[in-house]
This record gives sequence, structure tokens and C-alpha cells, in this order.
Amino acid sequence: MKYLLMTLLMFFGPFAYAEILNFECTYSGRDGKVWPVSHSVDMTNKTWERTAGGTTEIFEDVVVSSNRISVTGTYPGTVFDLRKVTNVISRVDLSYSYSFQFYDGDIWGSPKTYEGQCKIVEAPPVEKAF
Repeated sequence: MKYLLMTLLMFFGPFAYAEILNFECTYSGRDGKVWPVSHSVDMTNKTWERTAGGTTEIFEDVVVSSNRISVTGTYPGTVFDLRKVTNVISRVDLSYSYSFQFYDGDIWGSPKTYEGQCKIVEAPPVEKAF
């Protein structure tokens, strides 16, 4: 019980004071392969940057609740017209959920959801443009 309380205090502390939180997460694909993904969540400006496989997506309108942070965005797809992506990180146990669905021009397809785990990390170094 003592360790659980210490863990929760350490976890909720950064959410109370940090402007930007950085996460490294992994989730398993349908083939069992583990996929790494990095997230940078700006709690003040309510933006979320997701980087996976060399591609970065920026989401707006982050939703923060007492037990999770989440964001949903719609983007042009590679095969279909649109795709809707949702990212959720639990504030309780740092579990991660990534789901997406495609829009084929008539209807939204069934969402595909993948589960994983995150850890809070330090911000990556910033490269200067000049």
C-alpha cells in the first residue's frame, strides 16, 4: 500500500505542475510485433504530438480528466479518404490505447484498437535550426 501511494504521488505530481509531458509507449500489433511510439503532451496548450515510424502527427484539443488524457484527430489516409485516430493514456497506471478507423467516402469502418503501456520520460534534446 505504501508503494502504491508513493507511485501515485510521483505520477500525479508531474500532471499538476508540468506544462509538457513526454511518454514512451509500446503497443502490440495484430501480428504480435511490439511497436514503439513517442508522445509529447502540452497540458497548457492542449496539444499532443505523436511520433511513430518516423512520422509525427499533431493533435489539438486534448481532453484531461482525473483518470486519463486523450485526444482524437482526423487526417487524410494513405489508402482511404480519411482516418480517425484516438490516443488515450491512463493517469492511473500509464496504460495506453491507440485506435484508428478509416472513412471510405460513405461510412466509417470498424475501429481497430491496440493496447500497450507507457512510461514518463525526459524531454528529448531540441535541435536548433540556426
